[in-house]
Amino acid sequence: IWNCSREEANTRVHEFFETPYFKSGIHPIPGAQTALQKLSRFCDLSVVTSRQNAIKDHTIEWIENNFSGLFDEIHFGNHFALDGVSRPKSDICRYAT
Repeated sequence: IWNCSREEANTRVHEFFETPYFKSGIHPIPGAQTALQKLSRFCDLSVVTSRQNAIKDHTIEWIENNFSGLFDEIHFGNHFALDGVSRPKSDICRYAT
């Protein structure tokens, strides 16, 4: 999509993490909170995200601020990472407990 190398794509993703939009401008999709609250009544919910370990704390804080108490587990794929191992979401789902 960006017509650039993998390294450049990784750099662009990490530059986005420093923007005001990323830090405070991303809001849940309208209706998501209500829908997930209904699902949580009869399902154990987990998050499987491609987000990087570098923004793990920010991501957990965002989830807690917007979906407090709804998820049992949060798994990070660490995609587009500048360091660390990436895990496909399919593997995370296959081996999650």
